[in-house]
Amino acid sequence: MFYNDGLITIFALGGIYAIGTLNFSMQEVLVLGIVLNLFAALGSFVFGLIEDRIGVRKVITLSLVILVISTFLAFISPWTIYPKIFFWISGVLLGTMIGPNQSCSRSYMAQIIPEDKKNEFFGFYAFTGKATSFLGPLMFGFLTKIYSQQIGLLSVLVFFVIGLIIFNKKGY
Repeated sequence: MFYNDGLITIFALGGIYAIGTLNFSMQEVLVLGIVLNLFAALGSFVFGLIEDRIGVRKVITLSLVILVISTFLAFISPWTIYPKIFFWISGVLLGTMIGPNQSCSRSYMAQIIPEDKKNEFFGFYAFTGKATSFLGPLMFGFLTKIYSQQIGLLSVLVFFVIGLIIFNKKGY
């Protein structure tokens, strides 16, 4: 739920952050969106093969670590000498991890739930995704209104870190 809310926030507000904080043009945002989708497809394919070798939990953990790093890069990019380049690097890393994170999460869930309860668990999974999908954008908007979009982006970082911690807690 937590890291999914981080992804939802990136999907909804990443372009707005690029325009408002880094002075991207609308054309640059559109190109970024296309590039992110291409890297998401590539990441899904490559990490699908990696998942077969190292396991689904390790791929999810790796994807979350890289999502944390990419979000941090996006956060610091306005303070760098080349803010747009840093943001592009962040975007490519993020795009590469979106597909593996989402597909491996579903795959992991399918592995750990009882066979006779799959419909119930996946229904609950879909419900929680929809029921909490407003939290990330709400937090981003709240922090942006009080501080700035850059501080608002920290909410995404918090969602990814909480998701990483909970996912790697012993017993899951």
